[in-house]
Amino acid sequence: MDNMIKYCFEGIALLTGCYSSFNHYRNDDDEICLVFDHKFNNKWSEILAEVYSDMIERILNQKITSVINTNTLVLKVKQIEQ
Repeated sequence: MDNMIKYCFEGIALLTGCYSSFNHYRNDDDEICLVFDHKFNNKWSEILAEVYSDMIERILNQKITSVINTNTLVLKVKQIEQ
């Protein structure tokens, strides 16, 4: 997860303009929260949620929940013990 955050979300995707800012933190439920801010609309939040959730679930085998707002997307990653 750390490498995906560093190279994908803080690197490539941010630089390509998929979103205008990115932040991440661990919440009280021990979930990693990925926060994407963009200048588009709700539909773009839904697209980002689908693409990034699928990528994290397939590559890292982690469970994702999403909170979709007009200009912000929050993905909550519940880490599964492997």
